[in-house]
Amino acid sequence: MFQKETQEGNQGTEYSADRPLLDGNQLLLQVAQLVGYISEHAAYHHGEQSLTMTIVNLAQDYIGSNNLNLLMPNGQFGTRDQGGKDHASARYIFTEPASITRTIFHPDDDPLLNYLKDDNDPIEPEHYLPVLPMVLINGAEGIGTGWSTNIPCYNPEDIIANIRLLMDGKEQVPMLPWWRGFRGAVKKIADHKYDVTGIVKKINDTTVEITELPIHKWTQSYKAELEAMIGEKGDGPVKVIRKPRSHSFY
Repeated sequence: MFQKETQEGNQGTEYSADRPLLDGNQLLLQVAQLVGYISEHAAYHHGEQSLTMTIVNLAQDYIGSNNLNLLMPNGQFGTRDQGGKDHASARYIFTEPASITRTIFHPDDDPLLNYLKDDNDPIEPEHYLPVLPMVLINGAEGIGTGWSTNIPCYNPEDIIANIRLLMDGKEQVPMLPWWRGFRGAVKKIADHKYDVTGIVKKINDTTVEITELPIHKWTQSYKAELEAMIGEKGDGPVKVIRKPRSHSFY
């Protein structure tokens, strides 16, 4: 499990966020209510805002967020327009476990978990045992204890194929980063380095049409960069920017 914008001091947040949703509770919950529930039952000792963002991040499903969201985004959980920062307040959005969540964190593995205690009260496990490495599926980016981490997302089908090769004692196949719904190109340029490009089409000598942006290049910030190229008096290299279609945000 992965929090897209890891904040210092909230290691283990995702474990806490998923605990009540893996206990068989399939009700649709307000995110603000879920935050309160986790704080009470999982001995969560960090800030509420950090926990709220973890829940929001686990549910986001726009291109460039999660390849496989463990929670359902019932409401405005953010879009590609602002990289998820345009999500609504926690009291206005709702979530529930995705249908595939309990397949990845299978109930049969629950007895194998090492459940922790806080003041002699049982809380979340030390770690979960997903059948697939979620850190590769959804990636990881942020600062841990003394380490900076940036792991791209990969295709779940490629991961499953490599796991089967590993189980058979065979050599694994190198994988390229992959984001669900992304129509651009990913090219390896060196070890652990990749070029991720969008799609631009030349209409004529003075006009180009951009139909796909690179991953983590958000619509609003990219448009601001282009507008800055126009110049205050319209004398820059870019003359006109048409408003992007709404579906390009997602």
